[in-house]
Amino acid sequence: MLTKSENWLLSDDVHPPTMTTIPLSVPEDFAAFLRARERSLPAAVVELMVLELYRQVVVSGGKAAEWLGTSRQGFIQHATRLGIPASM
Repeated sequence: MLTKSENWLLSDDVHPPTMTTIPLSVPEDFAAFLRARERSLPAAVVELMVLELYRQVVVSGGKAAEWLGTSRQGFIQHATRLGIPASM
């Protein structure tokens, strides 16, 4: 379930992809920081990884949106709000 800070991911026409669970160790204070901001740790980590791949122009906005289960337009708008310019 998405928390209120993850609502930008919600879209009527796109469904979240099937996910695979992998073990990941993070510093406890990082996990506590995300919990304090009402973020699901797995969702936050996936979003950060996808945003970084998009910022590096390793993946397209469409693929990033697909991995996050949102629309391409919604993803591009979110990335732009975060200061990541739209890739060509």
